Amino acid sequence: TKAGTPDAPAVTILMAVYNGEDYLRLAIDSILSQTFKEFELLVIEDGSTDSSPRILASYDDTRIRVLHNERNIGLTASLNVGIREAHGEFIARMDADDICAPDRLEKQVHTMRAAQELVLLGSSYRLIDSDGNSIRTKIKAWDDFQVRWVALFRTPVEHSSAIIRRSVLLENKLFYDEQYRSAQDYDFWLRLLEYGRGSILRDILLDYRMHGKNITSSPSTNQMSNVHKIALDNITRRWPELSPFYDDINILLGMYLMSEQATVLSVRNAVRGMDALVDAFCRKYSASSTQRKWVRRQAAGILAEALLRRGRCHRNVNTILSLIRCTPRYVLPLLARIWEDKIKI
Repeated sequence: TKAGTPDAPAVTILMAVYNGEDYLRLAIDSILSQTFKEFELLVIEDGSTDSSPRILASYDDTRIRVLHNERNIGLTASLNVGIREAHGEFIARMDADDICAPDRLEKQVHTMRAAQELVLLGSSYRLIDSDGNSIRTKIKAWDDFQVRWVALFRTPVEHSSAIIRRSVLLENKLFYDEQYRSAQDYDFWLRLLEYGRGSILRDILLDYRMHGKNITSSPSTNQMSNVHKIALDNITRRWPELSPFYDDINILLGMYLMSEQATVLSVRNAVRGMDALVDAFCRKYSASSTQRKWVRRQAAGILAEALLRRGRCHRNVNTILSLIRCTPRYVLPLLARIWEDKIKI
């Protein structure tokens, strides 16, 4: 069935499952309870050894399609199977341990159809624990400019909150890069954003579950190393004008993503790299004064996180003095972010 034909669903909800018995039924029930009804739920069952296959078989609903991998091939490859098999105009991602708000699809489809230039749309979300108790809420109402700034450093859109335009994937042969077993969404979003705009809705449309079995609850060194590699590759491929500052930016990313120890020299490098990124980004996207102020505030937050908390430069008087000398343009927003985030210095 091709997208756009009368019997094609508007949305393919793509879910990969491997040993997801604990929360699978909750996830599926939240999808079947959507106020928007024109969807298919495409589940890639990735060789589970628990009761996940039996849970899937217990549903008698023509909107559910289950494909069984002959062996466990991992999340990234399973998602690529799903992209090839999807029928919808849009593909909405969903993990087997999360919960959709009832109006998730309704709001996201409406937004995507109203803005044809959008290729990627996320939402705000609530973090919940293994028992479903609320931990905190992540409110993000970002336009394309903001999404692209955040994407310089990390994934801007929570994977399980995303809806994407399938035609863009088909036209440009876009798939997840199977070299990445983690952080594959970050790399995918960066490549997808070459073909259109991204945005995040303020609406809380997902409960994102944090528990011991999922990757994001405790990111591994391998995952953060992937994020570092993806971020640096993106900058070196797409921002040639920053080539004199690649080493500085790499040092900044190393502290921000890999918690590398800050030194007097690396503080200077990191701030120089951030200055170059801010200036190049604002030039490329013709930032207004309001946008420049937002970027500088975000840059200050990243520096505070990278140098003070993760880089631990507060443990050395010389590195603190180096930070103060190197960051005159960030002093006020840096202090504001330190206060807001309660980073102890």
